[in-house]
Amino acid sequence: MSIPYVRKALILAGGRGTRLGALTEELPKPLLPVGGVPFLEYVIWNLVRWGISDIILSTGYRAEAIRERLGDGAAMGARIHYAEENSPLGTGGGVRFAAAHVAEPFFVLNGDTLLDCNFQPLAQLVYQHQAKAGIVLREVEEAGRFGAVDFSNNHIHGFHEKGAAGSGLINGGVYVLTPAAVHALPLGASSLERELFPLLAKEGTLVGTVCNGFFLDMGLPSTYGEAQRLLPAWKKKAVKKTVIVDRDGTLIVEKNYLHNPDEVEILPGVVEGLLLLRQHGYSLMVATNQAGVGRGYYSVEEMHAVNQRLQTLLREKGVELDAMYYCLHAPDEACPCRKPAPGMLEQAACERGLSFESSFVIGDKECDILLGKYAGMQTVLLRTGYGAQTEQQGSQATYVADTLYEAARWIVSAADSCRG
Repeated sequence: MSIPYVRKALILAGGRGTRLGALTEELPKPLLPVGGVPFLEYVIWNLVRWGISDIILSTGYRAEAIRERLGDGAAMGARIHYAEENSPLGTGGGVRFAAAHVAEPFFVLNGDTLLDCNFQPLAQLVYQHQAKAGIVLREVEEAGRFGAVDFSNNHIHGFHEKGAAGSGLINGGVYVLTPAAVHALPLGASSLERELFPLLAKEGTLVGTVCNGFFLDMGLPSTYGEAQRLLPAWKKKAVKKTVIVDRDGTLIVEKNYLHNPDEVEILPGVVEGLLLLRQHGYSLMVATNQAGVGRGYYSVEEMHAVNQRLQTLLREKGVELDAMYYCLHAPDEACPCRKPAPGMLEQAACERGLSFESSFVIGDKECDILLGKYAGMQTVLLRTGYGAQTEQQGSQATYVADTLYEAARWIVSAADSCRG
């Protein structure tokens, strides 16, 4: 069975946040600053870096402040839509109201918690077991504050009330809901946690998976205070394993000095490879030499048109690129950014926090491979474009692959081996 890739997420951001007292009198809880950044922006950043950029924000209390701050989400690489409650509907009612017309499974997250996990395995589990919903679970040393979960054989069997001391599995605040689960919610106000999930657990249609990644619930004054230190440190550490990809001959068919956007053709395996990398938390950046501009063969505007066409074609398949870097100089110009010179990597490190140590380079020419070697990155030579010729001439690449999908599988495997 082919398992679809879930690309949509609903964030519940409409609560009053009464436990935080005076802190939420002026700002809604999801906009409370953590390290100078609204908490909700961390939640969205974490979704986008895992390749989930189509987001519905379920808002209520001070909804206008959230809309004013986040807008359409483009600045964060997301596409944000809003569902504003006229009166409090609870978590279940908020989902039913916001997702009434969503026809495919989608993620649901709380706007005041963050769990760093690979989201797609939960969606895959829901499909495999034909379940109505799924929950990411988190092991904690003290489950009493949250309420423990009965879990075995990929299924959730029930929930315990808060108060029982000791370690255990808790609800991690990340869900997958199917349309069938949404339809099981009553009209009006309701609770996912108290009404829907116990019902689905009883009928055997609620699955779960365990993730012990970074977890933070900022809903109490004490945990909000801890978040000021923990969350920025986590983001700095999580930031930036990246795959740097060449454009011509690697993502798209090599055409000499391509400048017509209508001629952009994505190579086989590219979409599948980029989606796989997204599923494993990699940022995706393009670094391309465009000497045709420096030589006067085509204009900067024509180059941008080609780049925009590439991004549109990938976006239609559910792939978002985080950044595109380019060098416009001819080979005979003194230039610190033309590959294999490191200028584009250094720019990405400055602007995007690129971590050389945990990143990879994919390309079809030796200048791509040397770019990666300069920064101490592992490199993949593709046999597409000029890659076969480059291989025959003797490449210094760490690995050679026929397609970008094969390269992505190797990168995921190599990264797992390093962690092991």
